[in-house]
Amino acid sequence: YEQANASLVIDGVSSGYKFGIIGVSGKLYPNNKNNAQIDVGLGYIPSEAITFAGATFTGPFTGKYFSISGEYYLKSFDTYDVFLNQSFSHRNTQSTDLFGQKNSAVLSGTAVNIINSYDTILRLEFAKTSISSFSLGGGFSFWSFKARGTAANLSNTVRATKNISTLGLDPLILASFQTKFNNKDLNIPLKYRSLNSKFKTGIGSINLKYEYLF
Repeated sequence: YEQANASLVIDGVSSGYKFGIIGVSGKLYPNNKNNAQIDVGLGYIPSEAITFAGATFTGPFTGKYFSISGEYYLKSFDTYDVFLNQSFSHRNTQSTDLFGQKNSAVLSGTAVNIINSYDTILRLEFAKTSISSFSLGGGFSFWSFKARGTAANLSNTVRATKNISTLGLDPLILASFQTKFNNKDLNIPLKYRSLNSKFKTGIGSINLKYEYLF
């Protein structure tokens, strides 16, 4: 689950950002130090608000998520291990069922928001035992945000379209706890992604992963 701590505002468009998904993960362990992972998921947001064309629209959004990542062991020290993580992630939220009002006119609308990010994180793993560990990490994210919105009156005689696109480079931080029992793995990462280079906000996320290890 991800949520921005303020609306995303750019070029006259204001949009809230909430993104919750449920999905599956596949992870490959070529050895006990390195791994590669693919995550896919779907989500549903009952109500979100977006403002453009002089009107505020609300309605449900569906979401799609995909990411691919690789983690590489770098070095061990007395109290911690160092890993490098690189990943690409894709978030897509869209709605074809938005409604708003401008003056006395009732409007319908559609919206598509896409966020792609390329992340590099240096992660330090502490208090590592055979069953648990705690991690702290930080790095940078190169991200892109694209959005398209359409608005029309109910008779479809008046229409408006808005397209925006922007790029940013910002820091991100990570904290996570992981525990293993038998052949199962529970991982709870917390992440904060700044968007300050373009938006005066950031995105916080919490992720719960329950893995069965084959």
